[in-house]
Amino acid sequence: MPRVDRLPDGTYEVRISVVDPTTGKRHQPRIRARSKRALDDAIAETRARILRGDVSATDTTPLGEWLQTWHATYRPPSEASRFARRHSIERVMRHPVADIRLGRLKPAHLQAYIDDLSRELAPASIRPIVATLGMALDRAVNVERLISVSPLVGVTVPSAPRRSMAVWTQDEAAAFLRAAEGGRFGPAWLLALMLGIRQGEIAALRWPDIDLPRRRVVIRRTVTRDEAGHWQVGRAAKSGAGQRSLVLPPPCHVALAGWAAVAALDRARLGDLWDDEDAVFGDGTGRNYRATPVFWREFRRIVATVPGLPLIRPHDLRHTAATHMIRAGVPIPTVSRILGHASPTITMSVYAWVLDSMEEQAAETIGSLYNL
Repeated sequence: MPRVDRLPDGTYEVRISVVDPTTGKRHQPRIRARSKRALDDAIAETRARILRGDVSATDTTPLGEWLQTWHATYRPPSEASRFARRHSIERVMRHPVADIRLGRLKPAHLQAYIDDLSRELAPASIRPIVATLGMALDRAVNVERLISVSPLVGVTVPSAPRRSMAVWTQDEAAAFLRAAEGGRFGPAWLLALMLGIRQGEIAALRWPDIDLPRRRVVIRRTVTRDEAGHWQVGRAAKSGAGQRSLVLPPPCHVALAGWAAVAALDRARLGDLWDDEDAVFGDGTGRNYRATPVFWREFRRIVATVPGLPLIRPHDLRHTAATHMIRAGVPIPTVSRILGHASPTITMSVYAWVLDSMEEQAAETIGSLYNL
């Protein structure tokens, strides 16, 4: 029985020896797993593959070459995801780790690479690179059978400190909306603070997405970056759940109806010069703004006009909307669908602190149920 080593990171490693009955070649792969049960399963699977002769010679492929091969067949959920994976691969290609063959790539190599990244990048910037490596190496293990176990197993990734969530009170949100009323993005701030629509989704809205008679807005796209890093309006929202049709609250409906009248005048004045994008919040010619920083600059300007109003991130308008929906008693599944989350579980995880803060209120409500 080969010796099983318990490594400092808590994982288990063993080196087995198996002879390929077809070629007579002895294979001695190292296998690593997070638990003894998983290690036993990996040993059995590796032995079975070698005895079947299912041992590929392509494990001599350098990591960088394999990443490019994997990316060519990658089917991303969005254009933003494709850009992020491409950017991550370009990062790896600039490091010597890209030249190491898959069959010789060890956790120590990847740990050294991640440690090098940590000297120049924040944890939040490192995690997408590690995620890309994980997807590509998992395919090398589970689909292509190039290696028996991912060398990422047991590698330590720096944890990113959780960004604090800033939320305006209802009075603060109302003060901001009053200050923004009549501005070029007035209806946009209403959509953000009442329905929690993301900045990129608001920037990508077209007039065909707004159904004023039925009081609906359809979220179909978002502003993202292309593979060259340029801002563009993507073909799809952030995720499948991100594509959604929402009922417009009365203030949003009234504001958009007024904004539609302004857009109609601009469209009539420009005639054929009006852009086919037919943007709801554009540059006055029907063309979408390509970068959400345009909204950030206008947001800061408005906040500065309201005495005592704390400056938060534009994305925190979404958190403000979700927080007040939950506190108002809107069911979590409904809040989740409005926000475009993949499941209510995500909503409950992100806004657990809101639910915790409502426990005392819930106790008072429960106590009054039976008029005792």
